[in-house]
Amino acid sequence: MLIDDVKELESICNRLLVLQPEFIAVDTEFIRSGSEYYPKLCLIQIACAEEQFVVDVLASGMDLSVLGDIFYNKNIIKVFHDCRQDVDALLTKFPEIPSPIFDTQIAAMFCYCYDNSVGYSKLVEQLLGISLDKLSLKRSNWELRPVSVDKIQYALNDVIYLYELYKILYNNLVNAGRLSWFLEEMNSIVLQEVNYSNICNIPDFASDITKEEIIVVKSVIEWREKLAQFFNLNREFILKNKVVLYLVRDFIKKGDITTLSKYIKKEYLSHDTVSDLLKVIDSNRSVDINDLCGVNVNNYNQSVLNILLILLYNVCYKNNISQKLVASKGSLVRFLNGKFSHIMKGWRYEFFGREVEKFMQGKSKIIVSAQVLDDNYMDIVTTLTEM
Repeated sequence: MLIDDVKELESICNRLLVLQPEFIAVDTEFIRSGSEYYPKLCLIQIACAEEQFVVDVLASGMDLSVLGDIFYNKNIIKVFHDCRQDVDALLTKFPEIPSPIFDTQIAAMFCYCYDNSVGYSKLVEQLLGISLDKLSLKRSNWELRPVSVDKIQYALNDVIYLYELYKILYNNLVNAGRLSWFLEEMNSIVLQEVNYSNICNIPDFASDITKEEIIVVKSVIEWREKLAQFFNLNREFILKNKVVLYLVRDFIKKGDITTLSKYIKKEYLSHDTVSDLLKVIDSNRSVDINDLCGVNVNNYNQSVLNILLILLYNVCYKNNISQKLVASKGSLVRFLNGKFSHIMKGWRYEFFGREVEKFMQGKSKIIVSAQVLDDNYMDIVTTLTEM
């Protein structure tokens, strides 16, 4: 059912508030313009046992505020699959992130040893035995009106089966004793913002970058992000990644803020915006430069890192949990550098970090051996034993 009238939306939301379902499945359809910073929200799909409907966000006179009573109701769990982009789109219309959220992608990674983040259609096929057509309308322009029957059904499929996935994955988490781990992870994901100011997000930096350059680069990237948000422009339209370091070196060499106009269009520059950049640079001078790029690639033993990576793979494989969820190579490097690493906190410490800590303290040893599998494929197996 397509809801394109405010009265209809109010009516169905009121019914949901009376029903108070334990959970609802939520998905969105949106478009991203290559030139704009923010996505354009077009449809919101919602499903529970009693109701399945699609809200036409672009319908004339549509007021979504009544949905806030559902999205912010703490007694109703909002189920998404890979919630980040949906949340980004919803935040263009709502003041806060819906809460609480259950992300089936994260839940699946706690229950199965996926190499990468698992897609919705793959999970539906694996757990429900249903093959979804996710290709025919994948590149659809969701802004076009009227919304076709095929598009409405396509959109509904993303929540109808999501509803079923939740029930299976929730039970799997409980049976595996990992529900508390999952809830901890969801809390950190919802609170976490993408760190666009990390200079590691800017490729091809010179290896001889100086401390002063690192500070100014970080500042320029932070400043660019705020400008992109203000003008609703793709950050690359404000300042291309490939010229960030050139701008920084020119600025440091000449000590003249007018250098900016060589790289950035004048309509994006004003006295206030330039002043903001100088303030950001000053504030970043107190930041530990080793934290700006995340890791110092020259300050750890590569052999030890390789052993930890093998251990990570085997521990995750044996316990049927996604390696990507537990730790990245970067988080292991940070640990070896004596920097804060997520493996030493919360459920990750309980599952993996404690064993790494014992090994590094000489309290345990790792025995590495080769194992030939049935298909003649050789795998490396690690066993961790107390000293």
